[in-house]
Amino acid sequence: MKWEKMSHNDDKLTFYETLLGVKLHYETINPQYVLNDHLHYQRFIVESRVQELVKALTKEYKENHSAILGKRKDGYYFCLNGQHHTNAAQRLNIDLCEYMVFDSLGWEHEKELFDKFQHYQLSKDK
Repeated sequence: MKWEKMSHNDDKLTFYETLLGVKLHYETINPQYVLNDHLHYQRFIVESRVQELVKALTKEYKENHSAILGKRKDGYYFCLNGQHHTNAAQRLNIDLCEYMVFDSLGWEHEKELFDKFQHYQLSKDK
């Protein structure tokens, strides 16, 4: 399945750069190459959430997801935010997705940013 090119949202990019304190850029990546770091910081996949996303793969979904990846020095991409969207894309064999990407200094750096992101999400949901 071909992933339609996402329209770049500079406001979204700027918002997340400010929130996380890192420089982000867009990259088109095969979701099959995106990994999750469940050992150090990432929550486990919730199967029911992935199934919802697989069923709801629409243009709106494609344009509004905010997956953020850290690219480590060894070239591997790790999902900071958007693991359920990425997992749905992997299951649907989507060949390319656009992600917001930052240069990661390793899992400790990613965990620090993950904690910032989760703190923001919790405060937003109150």
